[in-house]
Order: sequence, then structure tokens, then C-alpha cells
Amino acid sequence: MVCLLLPPVIKSVNMRKQTVLITLLAMALSSCFLLTRPQSPDPMLWVSEETHEFGDIPPTDLVEHVFEVKNVGAKALEISRVQTSCGCTAAVMDSQLLKPNQKTRLKVTFDPRGRSGPQNRIVWIFSNDPKTAQKQLRVNANVALPAVPELVPAPAPSATSAVQPAAAAPAPAVQAPEPVKK
Repeated sequence: MVCLLLPPVIKSVNMRKQTVLITLLAMALSSCFLLTRPQSPDPMLWVSEETHEFGDIPPTDLVEHVFEVKNVGAKALEISRVQTSCGCTAAVMDSQLLKPNQKTRLKVTFDPRGRSGPQNRIVWIFSNDPKTAQKQLRVNANVALPAVPELVPAPAPSATSAVQPAAAAPAPAVQAPEPVKK
């Protein structure tokens, strides 16, 4: 009966090889079913990535990244809070209660104003996952130095344009007083 369902190529192979091929096919199919089942009987937090690199960014523009968060466990995952390491970083989660296999988004925004050079920030996710009650994510950036206006020096005075002292004003002519007539 099984031979009728197999492609003609497999029918031509001897019985031992056919058994091996059927076993491998069964294992491959069962692994597909295992991937869709929850990986834990408890709630289990999964995040798309643990670190995001913003790279070089200007010192004036806010940047953001969205992490995908999923419950890969068999029970509901409750996110009790999300916290950041600095006031320059904000984290907002779309949903804090995830049923098994449900996903949500965690949007992290970094404000580089007033900062320069390498910046490393941490975002913590607190949940009821018994194995990872506190998940740590990182966002890194290199904030460019703010542009400094170029100072152009004033031209140096040349010999011909040197400031000449003012010519002395001619002294007023002093006249002797006229004799008084009596």
C-alpha cells in the first residue's frame, strides 16, 4: 500500500533503501510539527535580536528600532514592565499580555541630543517567564560631534595698511594782546 503512494523513483529502489527514505521523510515531517508547538510548557519570552546597532548618527535626530517580541511557551506571557538605562532612551510595547505564539512590537527610541561619541543603552523586559524573568536588550550608536562653525582669522595688517598716527593739529596762533589805550 505504501509503495503505491511513493513516487516512481522511490519504487525502483530496493526495500532497505525505501525504508530509510520513508524514515527520513517521517522525521522531516515530524520536525515541522515540532517547530509549531510551543517550546516550553511555561510562558517563554523570545526576542528577534538582543542587540541593535544604529551606527553613526547625527547629534540632532532621534532614531528608533522595533524589536519583535514573541511568547514561544504554552502559557500566557505577562510583561510586567519595560525599563531603560537612561532618560535619553524610551521603550514602548504594543501589548503586555501575549498568548502562546502571539507576537508584539517593542519600539525603542534613542535621543542623541547633548551626547557625542559611542553610546550604549540597555532595555530590560520584565515578565513571568520562569527561566528569563528579566531579559536585557542593547541599543548602540555612535553620535557624531556637533558641527562647530569654522572661525576665519582676520587678515593680518600689511605694511601699507598699517594704521598711521594722526597728524598733529596745528596749534592755534597766539596773538599778543593789544596794548590798552589810556
